[in-house]
Amino acid sequence: MSSSTGSTTGGGRESVIRLRGIGPDDCRRRREAQQTIMRKSLRDERVLKKRNIAIPPRRSASSSSSGCDGDTTTSVLSFGASLDDSANAATCATAAVSPTTTFMPTLEMPGGSLSSFDVNAIIAAANASKTDSTNVTTTQQQQLQQHRNSHSHTRNMDSVSLFDDSRKVSLTHQLSQIVSMLNSTDPNTQHDAASWIRVLISLEENAPPLAEVVNSGAVPKLVEFLERDDFPQLQLEAAWALTNIAAGTSEQTEYLIHLGIVPLFIKILQTASVELREQVAWGLGNIAGDSPTARNLIISSGGVQVLASQFTTLSTTFPLNAPPQLQYANKTILYRNTAWTLSNLSRGKPPPPFEPFKEILPILATLVYNTDSTVLEDICWTLAFITEGSNDKVQAVVESGVCSRVVELLMHPLPRVQAPALRIVGNVVAGSDVHTQVIINLAALPCLHALLGSSKPVIRKEACWALSNILAGPPNHVAAVINAGIVPTLIGLMQTGSPEIKVEATWCVSNAASAGDLQQVRYFVKQGCIPLLCDMLLLQDSSCICVALNALEKILKCGQVGENEFVQPIVDAGGAEQMEVLQGHGNNHIYELTIKILETYFGAESSPDSEDNNLKLLQAQNDSNNSTRGTQQQPPTFHFP
Repeated sequence: MSSSTGSTTGGGRESVIRLRGIGPDDCRRRREAQQTIMRKSLRDERVLKKRNIAIPPRRSASSSSSGCDGDTTTSVLSFGASLDDSANAATCATAAVSPTTTFMPTLEMPGGSLSSFDVNAIIAAANASKTDSTNVTTTQQQQLQQHRNSHSHTRNMDSVSLFDDSRKVSLTHQLSQIVSMLNSTDPNTQHDAASWIRVLISLEENAPPLAEVVNSGAVPKLVEFLERDDFPQLQLEAAWALTNIAAGTSEQTEYLIHLGIVPLFIKILQTASVELREQVAWGLGNIAGDSPTARNLIISSGGVQVLASQFTTLSTTFPLNAPPQLQYANKTILYRNTAWTLSNLSRGKPPPPFEPFKEILPILATLVYNTDSTVLEDICWTLAFITEGSNDKVQAVVESGVCSRVVELLMHPLPRVQAPALRIVGNVVAGSDVHTQVIINLAALPCLHALLGSSKPVIRKEACWALSNILAGPPNHVAAVINAGIVPTLIGLMQTGSPEIKVEATWCVSNAASAGDLQQVRYFVKQGCIPLLCDMLLLQDSSCICVALNALEKILKCGQVGENEFVQPIVDAGGAEQMEVLQGHGNNHIYELTIKILETYFGAESSPDSEDNNLKLLQAQNDSNNSTRGTQQQPPTFHFP
């Protein structure tokens, strides 16, 4: 069956016109257009206090802290999620074994000594002249609060500076000292300096001074440290700091790319310990989230395949004396970071190359059974993004065998897992009729029916969208929806839903009227769709009006043999009268469709007195080259015999 890309329809999505032999306008499969939202995430210093606890220390410091603070219930991870209690308990238990250990050595700085576990001392040293918090403006407070509340976002803005001129001088001076330490020939001194930078730009209490660190000249040295396979702790400090810099502005991310960070990160993913790999996986995710260009660089460098291999070739190299629970925790973090990065690599416009993702489909098909909801969510989004586009992509995903599990996930208890699973189903049924039949055979219709009652509006909207694509199929697909008892619920959403949901539910009626037979259209009419469609003509939303007019036209077209049985119900519902009013609508599509319906089905004729005005108005419209009709003195009028 042939298809061609049509114009953008109401709701801002790209339509695919599917020719059925009865006219090019009769039925539409609609693929959901995705926003090009890329994601970045800044690593919180609080992760360090629990996560680094198992790294064998290089030296001891006078002050000590386990970093657990007696709390075994919350450990901030890559996506704001919490480790299970057993992993937290294991982390704190490890801390208890070495109560005098710290993992950032004390640094002798001009402003005094700094301890990795004395966050206030670090802030004080970096801001020697800082006064009380009343100096922070309301705008800065709002920016900081927004930063704290967001655990996965793009930071395409300059770092918020909380330093006045004197504080900047102090920070700049200290950074110059740190850069000198980075350039030292002593590995321990280099590690101390890298640790200080990592802590400085990982603190959530202040907007991290990423620009100051970049301008200090420290970044090339940090990138160089990624190659220090002989000193993995130095690699880790450098990778952590670079990951957070990659969460900064596009210019800062491009600078890292220019320094060759991408191949170094990918190399570490193939050789290093789990702990280091989960860090660079996050870093690659931040780089991929910056732009399609950065994303494609990682893909062309083999990043997709290497990331996918993390799920199949997990190293057993863990910190010395780490208990099994902590090993599981590290594996979980690696899985989560890797899944998130894969989702970043698969998203965006223009879409990424499909072939690398096609290669890893067997791995993705296994991961949809993962029991960790965070991993599951991002793997499903990866599948959702790669099924957008051509039917060849949909076919590859269907052949991978994931669809049965995806349909099961429609009933997952968490909406954040339901949403990508629903998007996958919607993309598959937007393919060919064969693809749609696969989803129907997997008993997806009862699941979609249940999702129409979700408490989440976006879930209800996407369920309507998926059903509209199923109803764009042959009559047996329409019959399957009817037999599942879904139509009354769709009609109810046309009455009570938000404008966006009304549009999607109306698309269901419109597609059913195009694809279904006369008896099926009569069933929709019997359920009360005509009065609701006529009521939608009264709305101010142009997209609602357009879809309602399309649906009415399809219903009328289905009944046009002999005396049209659907004309009188539309007249009784006030639809004909409202269409007369819509002749003066400023939207060109609404204007033209209204005239077409009135002339074709209601016997409307142009008034002789208005013919000259009509010609003049049409000439003026052509001269203006305007997509809308504009205000008119005397709009065209029609009279009914």
